[in-house]
Order: sequence, then structure tokens, then C-alpha cells
Amino acid sequence: MQARRVSPLVAALLLGFLAWSPTVWTGGFSYDDREVLEDNPVVAGTLPLSAAFDRDYWHHRGDAGHWRPLATLSLRLDFAMWTGAAGYHATNVLLHLGAVLLLGLLLRELRPADERLLWPGLALFAVHPALADSVAWISGRT
Repeated sequence: MQARRVSPLVAALLLGFLAWSPTVWTGGFSYDDREVLEDNPVVAGTLPLSAAFDRDYWHHRGDAGHWRPLATLSLRLDFAMWTGAAGYHATNVLLHLGAVLLLGLLLRELRPADERLLWPGLALFAVHPALADSVAWISGRT
């Protein structure tokens, strides 16, 4: 019986999931998370969806020059679905895995002369601590 070889893309996705999934189970709300989720009327649903496109991400605290309508709307969807932090963290992990998948598909499409050099880079991208804000911190989703 011949052993099946795991695709480097699948391996990177699994590595990313294993690296970041503990935040789903153990990560709670941080100070900024509560401000973005509970105090933001767009996220909380007291303003219409269109308000995400005409105001600053931190408008409820004072404009900071951050226009992030997609992040605001995705948090609003999570706000409607989840009561605890785990759901928000799960969404962040899934969004990150989607980014790893897209990058992996792009790398596979580029087909470099030595493909073996690109996959370690994808694995590093999947687990790099520089991405901690966007994956492990709810309001860092932007």
C-alpha cells in the first residue's frame, strides 16, 4: 500500500488551524473588543447597514481616520449570531484560513521553477505572530 502524500496547501491550512484554533476556545474579549462590539451602534444593529459606509470604524469614540465597512459589517453579522467571544474568534480563524487558502492557490497558479521553496513561506504565513492581531483579537479583524 502506497502512502498518500499530503498537499502542501492542505498542510499549511492544517498548520494554520492548529496554530490559531486555541484562541477560539480560550480567547475572551479584550478592552477594545467590547468597545467595538457593544458600543458601536453599527455593529450592535441600532443603525442601518449603510452607516458602515459613511462613518469611521471608531466614530462612536471619535473619528480616527479608519474607514472599515467590511470589518464592521462582518462584526455586525457575528454580533447577531454569537453571545460569547468564541464565535467571533472562530470567524477570525476561518477568515485567516481563507486568506491562507487564497495565497496557496495563487502560489500554485504561479508555478515557480522550484515550487518547494514557496510552501515553507505559506506555512510561515499561516502561523506568523505578526498576524496575531488580525486572528486572535476580535476588533483586530480589520
